[in-house]
Amino acid sequence: MELTKETIDYLAKVTPGYVAIYRVNGSVVETLYHSPDLPDQNGMSREEYDRLTAGNASTIVLSEDLPGLMNALRRCIETGEPLDYHYRVIHKTQGFDWVHARARICGELKGCPVFLATYVNASVETDIYRKILNSTDRMIYICDSKTRKLLYANETAIKRRKSISGDFAGSTCYSYM
Repeated sequence: MELTKETIDYLAKVTPGYVAIYRVNGSVVETLYHSPDLPDQNGMSREEYDRLTAGNASTIVLSEDLPGLMNALRRCIETGEPLDYHYRVIHKTQGFDWVHARARICGELKGCPVFLATYVNASVETDIYRKILNSTDRMIYICDSKTRKLLYANETAIKRRKSISGDFAGSTCYSYM
């Protein structure tokens, strides 16, 4: 179904939460709408967020996570099944943050699929586990077994490394440790 501006405006108005509507044109993800408070989730003002994502909303996704997200989008387009995916995005003050995206194709615009996406800050979802991992004096690292990329380091590991920040995005486990 070809979407109109009125339909997109209606979807934006009636969908609660952190919402965005995207048109996927090949490998370019064009933002048609995002809820006013979505940039806050990335520690950014609306202007900063819009400047970063102008032209391609996927620029906010960490480069290591982008191929997986784009594959999930392609599967969604091919099968019509909803997208349910966790990945990391740039955060202004924290370096990066985890998000949980749920999306579904809601129509087409100029021959390209349009997705309605809702977001949950996945870090909030996992705070209870983070609190448990941070309550020990043992260093805990979580790494991707294939790429050896460091996905998580608890507070004890960060302090013992004498790192000023917990920014380890893109680091391999052996280079960080």
